[in-house]
Amino acid sequence: MCNKCLKVKSDTQFEEWYFGNDRYRDYSIKCSDLLTKFENLKTYESRKHRKGDYVCWYVSFSDTSDEKICFIIRFEVRHSDICIYFQSSENVPKEALKHGEKADRHTGWLLVKYSNYRENELIVMIEGYLRNVKKNLLDVEKHCQKRRPCQNIKKKC
Repeated sequence: MCNKCLKVKSDTQFEEWYFGNDRYRDYSIKCSDLLTKFENLKTYESRKHRKGDYVCWYVSFSDTSDEKICFIIRFEVRHSDICIYFQSSENVPKEALKHGEKADRHTGWLLVKYSNYRENELIVMIEGYLRNVKKNLLDVEKHCQKRRPCQNIKKKC
């Protein structure tokens, strides 16, 4: 199976975000509902990886140019949960974390499982993260590999 990538635009049908696979539908709806709480965020890209049973949504600030994006949040939509990855782990408010989550030692991204939190807790966590990222944007972008949506796809179909 090949990697698939979709540049998400304002007219992209929602079913395309999860590649029409009903296994991801319920958690895609939950993820989409969560994202609607943040007017300053936009999903730029959705990927279905050939390995792994999930779809990734790459998110950044809505006022970001499509040319070179520093993706600040990644949502892995799975059939049983949503994994939320924060690119800049040091900007996640530590008081919002309640399960001892730590940044991945290889990537630096912090993983938070949707099912471990109530939606209002996730909203507070993401709001705090976005506030901190905005304050430290130059530093965040310095450590971020910027790219265009769907750039660097391995083994295209």
